[in-house]
This record gives sequence, C-alpha cells and structure tokens, in this order.
Amino acid sequence: MKSNRKPCAECLRPTIAPYVPDLGDPRFIAGDICSIIEMTSTPIYLLLTGKVPPSRGASASNMSWGTTGFARWVRAQAESAGEGVSDEDEKGRPAVILGPTTMSGEVQVCLMATFDGTASLACLPPVLQHFCIPIYPHAEIRPDGPNHSHVTPNWPVQNTWLIALPFDCKMNQITGRWEDRRIGNPFGASYRLSPVELRRLEGLCSARRMRWDALVAHDAKLRERSLTEYKVHMKRAAERRKAERAAMKARRESIPKLPPTSTTRNTDHRHSEIQSQPRQAEQSTTTAIASGSALQGTAGPSDGTSAATPPRSPATKRSHMWSYAQIIKGFKPPAREPSPSNESTHSKTKSLMDVSILQAAKKILSSSTKTDASHT
Repeated sequence: MKSNRKPCAECLRPTIAPYVPDLGDPRFIAGDICSIIEMTSTPIYLLLTGKVPPSRGASASNMSWGTTGFARWVRAQAESAGEGVSDEDEKGRPAVILGPTTMSGEVQVCLMATFDGTASLACLPPVLQHFCIPIYPHAEIRPDGPNHSHVTPNWPVQNTWLIALPFDCKMNQITGRWEDRRIGNPFGASYRLSPVELRRLEGLCSARRMRWDALVAHDAKLRERSLTEYKVHMKRAAERRKAERAAMKARRESIPKLPPTSTTRNTDHRHSEIQSQPRQAEQSTTTAIASGSALQGTAGPSDGTSAATPPRSPATKRSHMWSYAQIIKGFKPPAREPSPSNESTHSKTKSLMDVSILQAAKKILSSSTKTDASHT
C-alpha cells in the first residue's frame, strides 16, 4: 500500500552548511548538541525504577561530575555490575539541550547513542524500541517516514539513535559543545537541532511518554519485564564488546615484531656492499693489468726466436697486485725486494746480452781484417 505522506524535504536535501555558535557566549541554547559524561542506562532506569542505574550509585554524587575520575569510576562500577560501558560513556556522548539552565544548575537533555552500531530497531530491547528515534542518515529512515530527526548540519555518524526520554543533568557534566571537525569547517563549528526539529522532538517525547504510561496502566508487570529484558541486552552487549576488544588485542599481538637491530644490520649490510664495490673494481683492474703483462711477456726476442717467460713466484704476484691497488688509491707503490727467481732471470738475460755483444764484436773485427788485407 502506497503512503500518502510527502517525502521529507530534509532527506531529499540535507543541510551541509556549518553551524558556528557565538563563541563569546558560554551559555548553551535549546537545540545545541553538547558532549556530556553520562550513561545511556540513566534515562532507562529513571523511567523503570525511578532511580539512577546501580553503576552510577549514590556515591557518584560525592565526586566531581564531568571529570576523568568520575568516568573511570563509572567504568569500574559498570564492569563490576556486569553491564559494561562504551567508550562514549567514559569520554562523553552527544546530547541535545532541550531548555535553559534551571536555578539549581541543571538542564534537561536527550541522549544520543549508536548502541555499538545497531542499525535495526528490532535488535534493540522493547523499551528502547519504544523511545528511540533514528537520526538522519540511518538505515531505518524511509523518505516518507515521519518518526525521525535531522541535525544541522548533517550528522556525520550513520545509524545514530536519539533517546526520546528527557531527564535533568548537572551543568558540570557537560564538557562543551559537540565539535564539527570535518575538513573545511571554521573553528568552533558545532551541531544543533533547528527550531522546527526541536519542536518536533519535544512533541515526539511527549507522545511516546503518554503512550508508555498508557501501556503501564494496562500491564502492571511491564516495567519489571522491560527492566529484565534491558539488563539481558546490556549484559550481552558488554560481553560482545569485551570479546571484540580481546580479539583486537590478539590480532595486534599476533603481528610479528621486527627485531630492534634489524635496521642496524640492514645499514651494515648496505655499507659493506658499498665498500665492496671499490674492491671489486680494484681486483678487475689488477686482473686486466696482469693479463696485459702476461701477453707482453710472451713475445720472443728480436732475432725471431721464441723464449718462454719464466713464471712469477707467488710473492711477486702479490707484490705486483698490491702495488697497482695502492696506486689506484693514491698511495706510492711499495719498494719491492728482488726475489731469487728474479735474480736468476736477470743473470740469464745479462749473459745472453754479453754473448751477443761478443759475437757482434768478432764479426766487426773479422770484416775489418779482410778489408785491410785486400788493400795491401
């Protein structure tokens, strides 16, 4: 069956213009969305029992509201009671200011919550199903649905609920306006409900409270049953939240950690590679020079006879290689001491030269003698 309601104009064209309140005026006005240190269980327990939840018992009144110590106390009491709290309960959650501050220093608010990302109304306990209103953007909102709210500018968190149960809180529970930290927004940007949305919210709160009172009048055990269902839901949510945190911690611990000296080893390895490059170049240069010297040594004497170059001793090769390596580095070559093999080679070469000189001298003398004899 098709609905005759007109589509919501705000859903078709959400407001994106930033809202910047008067930063010089510290007072809050009706419709402002502020950060408040409070638990989502507080309005539910006030409705069903007329008292605050056990996790925020009477001893909390002796502590300073809105402080880190109070937030830690709330977490400890909730965990001991088995209810558990979310990070918003400890760090502050958004709430809509419904009216001006009273003479007793209190203000009426409506809390906002995500309930651990619960997007379906059917997944909430019955008492929350009755009083929760989806805030755009939300999976439960239909374009022609009347029961939802819009925040100015558009609320950045999807599937957020507004608990339509106003209650009084102390001013020192409020830590400030809920900041709009999206990129491009001016300093001090915040959120609010427009006057039209604020009047609509007040009407929804009154209508749902009247309907609840009528249900309680017809069912005397509705409050007791609703409280039991709410406790079961909160306990399961706390166990699920605890399991998720344990799983996240296990995943972080399962990631292998790099040893602290890995960077040093990598640096030393890279340094050794850089130092080895000049050594490799020196060795290749020395090899090339040694190869050239070997080729030159294979050439025979000028008379056409081939004479094999005597092999060098290991000591001569080492001194030859080190001399070229030091020349490349810019040092003077060390003085080489003649080895026994070098002395024998020089003596053989000298004896061959002496024999050649003697033979040449004999030929010259014989030719001059023959010339003198022919002239005579």
